[in-house]
Amino acid sequence: MRRWGLFAAACIITFGLVGIMTLVSALHTRTTIARSEYAVFSAQKPINLTETNLVDYLSELPLTLHIRSVDWQSSILAVDLEVTNPEVVPKEIYNNMYEIIHFSIDKSANVNRLMIRFVAKDNWTGAKHLLLAADVRRGDFSSDALDELRSIKSSSLSENITRTFHVSETKLWQSRFGQGDS
Repeated sequence: MRRWGLFAAACIITFGLVGIMTLVSALHTRTTIARSEYAVFSAQKPINLTETNLVDYLSELPLTLHIRSVDWQSSILAVDLEVTNPEVVPKEIYNNMYEIIHFSIDKSANVNRLMIRFVAKDNWTGAKHLLLAADVRRGDFSSDALDELRSIKSSSLSENITRTFHVSETKLWQSRFGQGDS
């Protein structure tokens, strides 16, 4: 009888350990799933731009204007966008400005200065004329100004956007778009 008692005790202990190990495994799986669910909501890791990945990242941006040139030197990114459509409205240009600023300053880690130029190209003569320029510096960056730029409704920029992003309008811009709303 004693033998059966030891055998029963060994079976109970074995089944008990199997049950505990199953419970621990289930808890571990549940916490692993919960952790991976939280990772979806965490902030993305900032992008480090290099000469080898710059074109790939810029080509993924939802821009409606053609990128005419790009220059990358020691944390300074210069981008020229070409305006060829005579029917373009300021809102479209501002949307492109927003996308480049958002990517370069907000999403990347190593762009300290972004210089953007919007250049009008005459389709008949091929002549190029500067319309608008911005000189965005990481130290002056403001999320509020970026949000304001994204939701702008008028053809003129606010003083906050102009000051924060160091925006310069040319006489051609002023004569074409003026100060009124569009």
